[in-house]
Amino acid sequence: MPKGFRAVRSAVVAALESGNYLHVSRGDIEVKNLLAIGEVGAGEVIDIIHSCDGSHYSSRPHHVVPAIEVHVLKRRGWVHQVLFHRTADVVHQRSPMSNPTMKILFEGDTGQALCERCQALVGMHYTRRDVPFSDGQGIARDILVGVCDGCDTVVAIPPQSTPAIREARKQQLKSIEARLPAVYLDVLDAAMQAVCSEAGAHLRKLFLAHYFQRLVQARQGMGLQPGHEAFVTALEAQQRQRGLQASGATRRLSMKVNTHMAEDFLALLQQTRMSQTELLKAVIARIQMDVLEVRDPQVIEVLQRLVRVAG
Repeated sequence: MPKGFRAVRSAVVAALESGNYLHVSRGDIEVKNLLAIGEVGAGEVIDIIHSCDGSHYSSRPHHVVPAIEVHVLKRRGWVHQVLFHRTADVVHQRSPMSNPTMKILFEGDTGQALCERCQALVGMHYTRRDVPFSDGQGIARDILVGVCDGCDTVVAIPPQSTPAIREARKQQLKSIEARLPAVYLDVLDAAMQAVCSEAGAHLRKLFLAHYFQRLVQARQGMGLQPGHEAFVTALEAQQRQRGLQASGATRRLSMKVNTHMAEDFLALLQQTRMSQTELLKAVIARIQMDVLEVRDPQVIEVLQRLVRVAG
């Protein structure tokens, strides 16, 4: 077993380069594991790990099997948790037809993995299963996984299943639908009207798609919740000042989306851990702040260009 920062870093990089690693599973596909779901590639992770030094490294005993050490690398806002056990390189036998740097697994292959349910290092066998995503949004169907011999729980996912997982994640959002308090769509429409006097409801998707992409690229998803809370507080204050009761009126938002918009929306869901409805409300609150409250000239200019292109 590798010991110490330098040995661990070298071992992890070698495993990523060769494809000789497994993703831990607790019966589902953990959406926070961006490597497993294909949101980042092994090369990107290797670059981050290469940039680490000893100050970014720590280790601790595994909570299920204390004899196994968990190695943690934290860098640039990313957290990589890695563990090793001796049989991993032995039981995942290489196909004679495969590239010598890549191990291809088949149904019936065997190995070992940690099982949270059995609280032990267990024997496992590879088979095909339909596996849900940990956030409850979608299922990756008929993918190869490692299953505990004792309790039949999915305990490991090989990297060769990642392309199918990524595709399942992309396909799950062909449309975005939610029923929102009516005031949120009123606010969104008011923001569109402020940008373009001829804006219609058909531009809602354009505005939201732009904000999804912008927030994902800037990794600003975690800042949405405080902004949304401030928005709700301001609305409630205005209602109290006018002596008005809170309205229970709702309106339906429904949008057919392309792959790019779906990917950005999913990335925001992963960043924020919000529900679809709460995320849409928070993004609309952000649009309200930028366009109607702050009146950010750069944001408004970009939105005006988008409206002109969209016709």
